[in-house]
Amino acid sequence: MSDLRPIVDWMQATHDKEAAERIVASQWRYLASYFEKSVAYANVLVIAGYASYFGLWTLARTHIDTGPATASALLMAISVVLYLSFQVFSLFRMSQSVIDHQAALKTRLRGKSPQEMVKELEEIEDEAAESTLKLMPWWRRFVLSAIVAGLAAFGILGYEFVRVLHYIGA
Repeated sequence: MSDLRPIVDWMQATHDKEAAERIVASQWRYLASYFEKSVAYANVLVIAGYASYFGLWTLARTHIDTGPATASALLMAISVVLYLSFQVFSLFRMSQSVIDHQAALKTRLRGKSPQEMVKELEEIEDEAAESTLKLMPWWRRFVLSAIVAGLAAFGILGYEFVRVLHYIGA
């Protein structure tokens, strides 16, 4: 919420404070939802890329030279380690978020009226959305690095495979 603080401050000074907070909260929820969809879509693309690489690897590994094969395999290993590292990190963060959410529900809703419960639940959801968005910079770094290493591995393997096919066909 700190990124939106100047806008919230201006709205609170010139308009309804509650409306300003609701607008900001809805934007946090939207951004968190969009981020989660982006992660899911990227995961599908990354998995498809890995499947394509390993399919080509199966065809090419016995036909290409050791040096390019080793370089390609090493880059792919780096890509997979980066990708899985973020997935494990993300899984840990999500499980911790669920534990925190459960604890917040137990403590913050006790003894509240239904109206107060709704307000508390909205605040808990806003906190969860903000927590999800804190993963975004890390996600970009890990996924971009994994993709670059994977594309380099695929490029080396693909080039060598085409080179060998051309040599055999010539």
